Amino acid sequence: MEIRKTVYSIIPVILLAIVGLLLHFKGLSFDFLAYRLDSPNTHRAFLIFGAIALPLILLLASDKAFRDEPLHSKILMIGVSSFAVSMNFYIHFIYIFSIVFTVCIAVNLYFERRLCRPTVFHILIFIYFIINLASLLWTSDWVSGIHYLKKDLSLVYVPLFFCMFSLRREQLRAILIAVGRWFIFFAFLSVCAWILESRALGLPLSESFSLTKHFLGNIVTPFAVVFSWSNFDHPTYVSIGLILGISILWYYVGKKRVTVSELVFGIVIVLFLAVITQSRFMLLAWAVANTIFVLYSLRKRKKAMIILICISVVSVTALLRLSPNITKRLFMDDVRKMHYSAAFEAIEENTWLGTGIGGMTKYINKDNPIYTPPISTFWAGHYHPHNQVIGDLMQTGILGLLSIVSLIVYSLYTSISQRNILFFSFVIMYLLLMSIEMPLMVDQGLYYFVFVISLFTANRPENEDYYKAINIWRGNT
Repeated sequence: MEIRKTVYSIIPVILLAIVGLLLHFKGLSFDFLAYRLDSPNTHRAFLIFGAIALPLILLLASDKAFRDEPLHSKILMIGVSSFAVSMNFYIHFIYIFSIVFTVCIAVNLYFERRLCRPTVFHILIFIYFIINLASLLWTSDWVSGIHYLKKDLSLVYVPLFFCMFSLRREQLRAILIAVGRWFIFFAFLSVCAWILESRALGLPLSESFSLTKHFLGNIVTPFAVVFSWSNFDHPTYVSIGLILGISILWYYVGKKRVTVSELVFGIVIVLFLAVITQSRFMLLAWAVANTIFVLYSLRKRKKAMIILICISVVSVTALLRLSPNITKRLFMDDVRKMHYSAAFEAIEENTWLGTGIGGMTKYINKDNPIYTPPISTFWAGHYHPHNQVIGDLMQTGILGLLSIVSLIVYSLYTSISQRNILFFSFVIMYLLLMSIEMPLMVDQGLYYFVFVISLFTANRPENEDYYKAINIWRGNT
C-alpha cells in the first residue's frame, strides 16, 4: 500500500515534467485535427485502447480490492469503469461501451445469479421517460420527437443494467478512484494536445488566455484545439467528468486513499483547462465543487468554516459589484433572453400538455420574430431554451415539470440523507448545469445523470435494504 501511494504521489511530478518538456522543445507539434480526418480508424483504436481501456485496467489493477476479486467481479468492475469514462467522448463510443458494459454484466450475472429490485430513482426516471413518450402523441414535429425519444432510451436501459448487479463498498471505492484518476489523465492529455495542436496550426499559446470568448487565429475555437486529441469537444459536457474527477479525489484524500499531490495536480490542471477553453460553466463548477469540499473538510473546525464562508460571501459580493455583467453573461445573456421569451410564449399557449417532445422547434427557430440578428442570421445548435426545468415545462407541460422537479428533489434529499458529500456535490453541479443548459437533451448529459445517480442510489450488499435482492436461480444464496 505504501509503495503504491508513493508511486501515485510522484505521478503528478512526472506529468508536469512531460508538459514542461513539450513547452521547452518548441519544434514539437502534431495536427490531431488533420490526423482524425486522415486516419479515423487508427484514431478510434487509439482512443478505445490507448486512452480508455489500457489506462483504466492499469489503474484498477493497482488497487488491492480489485486484485482480490474473482474474475467475474473484475470483469464487471472494468465494464462499469469503462462505461463511465466513455461519456467524455462522442456518442458512438458510449454505444460501444454500452455493449461492453452489457457483456460484463451478463458474465457477472451468470456467476452471481441475482437481480435487484428497482430503486426509487429508477421508478422516477422511468416515469419521466413515459411522460416524454406520451407527449409524442401531440407533438408538432414527429421527426424531432422520435430523434429525442431515441436518446431517452438510456433512461430505460441504464437503470435496467443496475438491476442486474450490485457493488460492494470496496468495489465501488476501487471503481470511483480509478475513474477519478482517469479523468485527471484525460485533463493531462488535453493540455498536451493544446500545446501540440496550437503549434501545428501556427497559433501562439498566449492567445488562449483571454477573459472573453474568441476564435484562435480567427479560425478555430479554443476547445476544439484543447480536445483535438479526443472526438468530442463540448467543454460544458466534458466539464461534468472533469469536475466529478476532482470531487472523487477530494473525497478519497479525506479517507487517505488518494495522495494530496494528486488532488492538487487535479485542481490546478482542471482550472487551467477552464481558462484556456474559456468555459464559463467549467470555471463555475470548479469553484463550487472545491468550495463544497473545503467546507466539508473543515466541518469539525467551526470557527475556520465560518471564517471561510464569510470570506467567500464577501469575495463573491465584491466580484459581482465590480463586474455586474458576470451573472448576466452566464445565466441571462441576450441569446438566453430570446430563448426564454420563446419558451414562455409556448408555455402560455400549451400550459398543461406542452409542445410535446421535439415540438419546441415550433417556437425556437430562426423564423420566430423573437430572435433578432446575429442569432437569427447565424442559426446553429439552438433547439431548446437552455434551462432544464423551463424546457420540460415547455415540452411536456405540468406533468413534465412535476417529474423533473421530483427527480431533482429526490436526488438532493438522498444525497443529504446518505451524508454522501461526493453524491451531494454531483447533484449541486447538475443543478447549476440545469440552470444554463438542458443536459437531459444532450447524450453525454443524459448518460452522466442517469448513470452516476443510479450508481450512488443502487442497493448495496452492506445495506439493510439488500433483502430486496431476488434470487433468480433456485438454490443460490
